[in-house]
Amino acid sequence: MSSPKIAFDRRYEENTGKVYLSGNQALVRMTVDQARRDRKQGLRTAGFVSGYRGSPLGHLDQEFGRIEPLLEQHDIRFQPGVNEDLAATAVWGTQQIGFFNPKFEGAYGLWYSKGPGIDRSGDALRHANLWGTAPKGGVVMAVGDDPMSRSSSIQQQSEHTLASLCIPTFNAANVQDIYDFGLIGWQLSRYAGVWTAVKGVSDIYESWLAIDVDPMRTFPSLPPAPISSVHTRWPDRSVDQDERMLQLRLPAVHAFAQINRLNRVTHGATKGRFGIVTAGKSWSDTLEALSDLGIDDAQLMAAVITVFKVGLVWPLEASLIEAFARGMSEILVVEECRSILEPQVKDILFNLPESQRPHVLGKRNSDGETWLPSHGELNPAMIAQVLYRWLAPVHRTDAMDIWIGYLEHVRVELARPRSNVIRTPHFCSGCPHNSSTKTPAGSKQLAGIGCHWLVNLMDRDVVSYPHMGGEGANWAGAAHFLKDDHIFVNLGDGTWYHSGSMAIRQAVAAGVNITYKILYNDAVAMTGGQPIDGPISVVQITHELRGEAIDTIAVVSSAPEKFNISDFAPGTTLHHRDELDLVQRRFREKSGVSVIVYEQTCATELRRRRGKKLAVDPARRVIINDRVCEGCGDCSVQSNCL
Repeated sequence: MSSPKIAFDRRYEENTGKVYLSGNQALVRMTVDQARRDRKQGLRTAGFVSGYRGSPLGHLDQEFGRIEPLLEQHDIRFQPGVNEDLAATAVWGTQQIGFFNPKFEGAYGLWYSKGPGIDRSGDALRHANLWGTAPKGGVVMAVGDDPMSRSSSIQQQSEHTLASLCIPTFNAANVQDIYDFGLIGWQLSRYAGVWTAVKGVSDIYESWLAIDVDPMRTFPSLPPAPISSVHTRWPDRSVDQDERMLQLRLPAVHAFAQINRLNRVTHGATKGRFGIVTAGKSWSDTLEALSDLGIDDAQLMAAVITVFKVGLVWPLEASLIEAFARGMSEILVVEECRSILEPQVKDILFNLPESQRPHVLGKRNSDGETWLPSHGELNPAMIAQVLYRWLAPVHRTDAMDIWIGYLEHVRVELARPRSNVIRTPHFCSGCPHNSSTKTPAGSKQLAGIGCHWLVNLMDRDVVSYPHMGGEGANWAGAAHFLKDDHIFVNLGDGTWYHSGSMAIRQAVAAGVNITYKILYNDAVAMTGGQPIDGPISVVQITHELRGEAIDTIAVVSSAPEKFNISDFAPGTTLHHRDELDLVQRRFREKSGVSVIVYEQTCATELRRRRGKKLAVDPARRVIINDRVCEGCGDCSVQSNCL
């Protein structure tokens, strides 16, 4: 009966061999293996992990939490951040322990976030990276991008932001890359004195693969040390930090990438006539596209085609790409979203003699026509069509023609008219947001970030939504120029704790008429039902609101009897959720900022708790007699289920 535990622990406890891991679990495994690697080298180091959950890294905190005893054995501290930039600042602190009285020789850090967290944390990340890293510390950033905005408010591509912060960035093509690049990243961080990033898209971080694990598997070679120390120091002037970054650290990154061949030929002719340069998921998609076209490794050799995989996408090391490209006829750069590789490749090859300089194609062909889009994601079918158009003049086979014909057939079939019945995404059955996000007739509302964002897809008088933590701040600007004199705003409890409380403070400072609805559902439902990363309660929120000079506060609950009204901030009223409409009608007539704290546990999380016997499972059930049901849908209306 103990086999499930053994199977689970093996993911992290087997020192070497093949282990089946998800992308998130690979981040956990590499963090533990970094401690093992340091111990094998006789280093007494500790590890520190902090960040903020969000798809595709939504379950990373849960994975670290499950192995807390193992983390303690390896002196690794997992501490989720209140938000991304404060978490980044905490990780930055691990590189400063040498200026105090440290317990360890160094502390290495892992910071994690989805794409928007990079944007909001730019100031902290820039300061931390310019400050540098400790020689026995180092920092790796795990960055999850969602290029199709499947679980995000906007599409994401982090490489350009990271490049502007001078943070060397790896692009993982699979789970093995996540593990390898993470361990390499800490060594690069220690050697060059910079933060490093391992970027992956949802399809990579949320995938599974049996990978090779070994703390010493990717132990890199080190070039000669830079002529001057690249590491953190104190005191230190900002102008010196900037000079050190550009004159010492980034050249050290190039030297490290060159000696360890982080960018290399993976398939095809050793020296080809045609080259494909690609990275990350696009590398995997390109290989699949070649396979679909019937171009195997033997045909690559025959057609003199070479595939070059870039591991470190920024900064792109020059000597390896130049040696690869010299003398080629053409190079096709395959990459998702906006180009990060293509401009670097062109820049590196610009000064080659004309006779040795290949023609570089990518987003556009030689006639200026768009080949690969700069928005959204790529897939093997899209890449196969571009490869066909590129290679057909010099290498065309029946298999290629058949596959392209099939793709055209699929395109035509998918373009045919289909049923106009579309199921719009909606709240889960029993979701408290289905009640809390309704507003009185005649009122408008602003949406927020969280599960309740789905109101944007419903007929609920929603006008817009902001970034996380900006809920209602747009009204502080717009209200001065509108005939409308009031707005409702939805603000999740997790967002309140993350940064949303500042938006309410802004509304108070602006003196606008606005009613916030803080949706307290007792779990971070979007990413797995985790608790919020710190002390929070309905009672506490009312007192914090009162401390912000807000006088009009109401608590609305599905079970108001569980509260003692005397515990709330003075003046707070308590209501059953059936009175929500009445409370909202009264509050919209008030001047200034008013707040409704709507309390009801997330329905999905409540079902989880009932399944785990952590919550009472009610004995009362409503049964629909299918023999008399007329399919009118009134039961859904009355239950507010959908």
